[in-house]
Amino acid sequence: MTSDFTKPICRFEHLSNEVIYEIFDYLDFNDIHQSFVKLNKRFHDLVNSLAYPVRIDVPFMSKSTFQRYIGFLISYQNRITFFRSSSPLIDDLLSSTLTKMTQLRTLILENIRSKHLQDILVDLPSLRSLVIKTIDPISSTGDLFRQIFHLPALKYCHTTFPDNWPSCRLPFATTNDYSPIETLVLNNALPMSELHILLSYVPDIRHLSYSIHQWSTYTTMQREPIKLNNLTHLFLHMTRIFHSQMKLLMEQLFSHVRVVYITTLDSPLRLTTNKWEDMVIGALSNLHALHVKFTDDRARYLCWRDQQWCWTQDEQLQSISSVQPITQKCACTNRCSAMSSSYYLSVTQLALRNDISKIDNCVYFPYITKLTLFQYSNATNHSISAILDRIFPLTKLTELIINYPQFCVGKLAELLYFSPNVKKLTVYSISCHKVSSIAIGKSATLKTVSENSRIKDLVIENYGTFADIKLLGDLCPRIQQLTVVLTGSNASSCASLLTFLLEEQKYNTRHLCSLWLMNVSSRFNRILRSMVLPPRISVESTNDSIYYWW
Repeated sequence: MTSDFTKPICRFEHLSNEVIYEIFDYLDFNDIHQSFVKLNKRFHDLVNSLAYPVRIDVPFMSKSTFQRYIGFLISYQNRITFFRSSSPLIDDLLSSTLTKMTQLRTLILENIRSKHLQDILVDLPSLRSLVIKTIDPISSTGDLFRQIFHLPALKYCHTTFPDNWPSCRLPFATTNDYSPIETLVLNNALPMSELHILLSYVPDIRHLSYSIHQWSTYTTMQREPIKLNNLTHLFLHMTRIFHSQMKLLMEQLFSHVRVVYITTLDSPLRLTTNKWEDMVIGALSNLHALHVKFTDDRARYLCWRDQQWCWTQDEQLQSISSVQPITQKCACTNRCSAMSSSYYLSVTQLALRNDISKIDNCVYFPYITKLTLFQYSNATNHSISAILDRIFPLTKLTELIINYPQFCVGKLAELLYFSPNVKKLTVYSISCHKVSSIAIGKSATLKTVSENSRIKDLVIENYGTFADIKLLGDLCPRIQQLTVVLTGSNASSCASLLTFLLEEQKYNTRHLCSLWLMNVSSRFNRILRSMVLPPRISVESTNDSIYYWW
């Protein structure tokens, strides 16, 4: 007898178009095209419907696959609304294609060579969000930002360059030069005089984040004060704070700001609350909140809200904090009840430090996807996974950063066992005593982690030994991109490392298609560049790094 409960409730093709499109959002469009476009007429029409926007994400892709991918992109270039690339060696193939994406709304170019930007940022009439991270210095930031400010629909701009801010040499903006940008993130320190010029191009700006450089050059406005009436949120990063210049900056540029976040290496002992009231609070009549993070020796926080000051130096706050992409928040475990539930629902990134065993009464963060784990002391008998699972669901993690020297591989395996959806892993260095590739095959936990691993991007911040790489390769056999930061003591072994990783048909590196060696000395850079490699491998080098793609 067959029960009705054993019959399938619904087949995939019986789902509505709306549900299928939602499922497609979780898949790469190239996979969608290959799997569904020839299935039947209905799916062919769904994939090719002009109403369905195409999202392209190509952070990791082999060279041969991408060369085939280019032809695929050309056929859909008028429907592409999102495009992301993180390889410095695909710029030559992309430059002409990107300029024809007339519907492109979001463009993320990570690790791009600066020489290609001028050709790419020419005619993108629908672009609303732009993220640029170059691997080499910009020869002229003035020319670059002139192109950026001429993009007619741009609302969000985020730039990162490898060196300090080069001279901008832009004139002050006129009415015809105004940009519609509302959020501007500048990850490089720049002179205050040049910030003044840049801000003249963005009168509608609402959120600004930048690093202060060369305080001494900023004494007074060179022209009439810029009116930034819509600027409400300000994020400043600085080494040292000077009272008079800070007060002048607030009065002349940021008088309408409502929320200020400041991160500084300065000492909190030098900056009393009276000084803060004079140079920031007194200068900003609309200010609602001021948050200052001192990072001179250990994280300490100074907050001003509702006309009240709050110094926070307790271990609870230092143990747990959250950071949003543009807004920064600090979650204090002994003040959770005073915060609204919407705060916890908005947090997606979490940083843990110091004694995590004291995190007992923290409110649950249900949407954490990125965890940064600093050096900690776990004085309890509970495992680290058991402690973390009381704070957020480990199964939702997609990125894990372990900024902990000589982190035990056993603990790493435990974390990955309970976090099966991690796609990017960053480790400072690992300790693999009593653990080997043979042990991974024998241990049920290690074997499960290896078989179920979804990690495609692996970063090693402090390369230890050749054995560490092999062990992590066994633990994460599906990595497609590997980034290794070398140190002087182990740079000599990078030739052997390179030979091992570039071998074809290697079981634990068979998915690997890009390798980035960073902090390479000029001497070893020449040695590595002189190595004879197979023709299939492309190489790009900068002053202190070498990138391989095949």
